[in-house]
Amino acid sequence: LKTLTFKDFGDDAARSGNNWINTAVAVHNTVTQQTEVVIHKHAGTHSSGNHSVAISSDGKSRLFSVQPNDRSNHMAKLLTYGDYFVSFLYNGPMVVSKNNTVAFTSKEKIRSAPAYSSYGVNWNRNVRLAGDSVYFVDTECRIVVYDLSKLLAIAEPERAKFEPKIEKGTFEELCVDSEGQVTAVSKEGR
Repeated sequence: LKTLTFKDFGDDAARSGNNWINTAVAVHNTVTQQTEVVIHKHAGTHSSGNHSVAISSDGKSRLFSVQPNDRSNHMAKLLTYGDYFVSFLYNGPMVVSKNNTVAFTSKEKIRSAPAYSSYGVNWNRNVRLAGDSVYFVDTECRIVVYDLSKLLAIAEPERAKFEPKIEKGTFEELCVDSEGQVTAVSKEGR
C-alpha cells in the first residue's frame, strides 16, 4: 500500500473560516499566465458570508467574484467553459459569466436536495459538463441540456430566448461519458 503525503494549499486566509468549501475549479489567469484555483466557501478572513476566493500557484489568496450574485448563497457547482464560468448557486439557475458579468441565466434551476431522499444536500451533484454541453437535473426532475457553443454564439439580447433540450422524466442522478451519452437513474431506480 502506497502512502501519500498532502501539503496544505493556499495561505491562512484561504483556509480560514473553519467552514465549508463547496466547490472549486482550476482556471488560467490571463494576466499572470498561471493557473489559479477558484473556490467558493462560507466564512473566513476574506468574508463572513458566502464568497469566492482565487488562490494563485504560490498559495496567495484574494477575494474574487465569479458573477455579481455569487455572495448571495452557497454555490453548488462551479465549472469553466473557455473563458467563461458556469455556476449554480444552491437551488438556483445556471449562470454563465465572464469577468464578473453575466452572459446568460437559465430559467431552469437545479434542485437544492436529492429529489427522492429525505436527507442530503445537492452539493456538486447532478451537473456535468461534457464537450460543449452542460447537463443538469432541474427542480422538476428533468434532464436539462444547454449547448454552450450555440448559446454563446448568439448575440444579446437574443441569447435570453435560447431554449435548452429537456428530457422529461423523474430523474435523480446522471452521468455523461466523453461521447455525450447520458446514463440516468430515475425515481423508480431505472
